[in-house]
Amino acid sequence: MPESLKVPCRPVVRLPDRPLGAAEAARLWAVDRRNLGECGRSKAALTKAVNAIEEQGRE
Repeated sequence: MPESLKVPCRPVVRLPDRPLGAAEAARLWAVDRRNLGECGRSKAALTKAVNAIEEQGRE
């Protein structure tokens, strides 16, 4: 199993304790979206790998 699939997902971005401007809010939102997408792809690959391993045990 590739080690990259075992890495925990990144946490959500910590927001500063102050009002955010539109540009900063958009940048932080984009970081969270990118991290969520990476995590989703990683977990989907991990699920596919685990399913393939489990299927081998049934044969």
